[in-house]
Amino acid sequence: MRDMSSHERFPATRWSAIRASAELGAGTRKQGFSRVAGAYWRPIYVYLRLRHHCSDADAHDVTQGFFAQCWERNTLSSFDPARGRFRTFVRTCVDRYVVDQHRSDYALKRGGEWDHVPIDMAQLERDTALIDPALSSDPERLFEAEWVRSLLLQALADLRQSYASQSRDLDLDLFDEYELARAERPSYAELAIHYRVPVTTVTNRLAAVRRALRTRLAENLRELTATEEEYRDESYRIFGVHPK
Repeated sequence: MRDMSSHERFPATRWSAIRASAELGAGTRKQGFSRVAGAYWRPIYVYLRLRHHCSDADAHDVTQGFFAQCWERNTLSSFDPARGRFRTFVRTCVDRYVVDQHRSDYALKRGGEWDHVPIDMAQLERDTALIDPALSSDPERLFEAEWVRSLLLQALADLRQSYASQSRDLDLDLFDEYELARAERPSYAELAIHYRVPVTTVTNRLAAVRRALRTRLAENLRELTATEEEYRDESYRIFGVHPK
């Protein structure tokens, strides 16, 4: 399967990744399906852990089996944006898939034409251990929160690939050390000394990366929402303001 961080553009239509994953030719369909799977793997995995009380291994297998079945049966083609959000449609399909699995005696189907989504299971386990207790009692809210998180991680991966191709290593290094600091966040002055650049360079480059990440996140959101109303609602959920 192609790298999940690659971000090739679809035609300028609403919910293009969703449509591509269900309707277009084989190559484009797989590209669109990869974008959808990349956004929903983590939310589904965590939702299965909490809503259906799956172990980590079972949640992994059920998530992979769900996407394999979606690919083989073209499940996403049955989505109707007039009936609700795509996010709700996916969660409903997951619930139905789990019920069907419980009713059958056959082993989970693994593979088929659809390749597995590469996932860092160790990171998932660490993330699951840090789930907000207030959300852990509400699997549906947690599903939504993890969906937003997945969109952000996907946007960041896309941006990293784009910046790497432009040799903008300093921008990414500054962003990682300031925004993704694991311990105490360094000051702009400390970053300037460390990288031997003026403080204004640190300020300007961090601001530019934030703008670029916000733009990429909005673009990814457009791919994965079905209507203008849904896009505006989800934008408000993520950014706190409605898009212009």
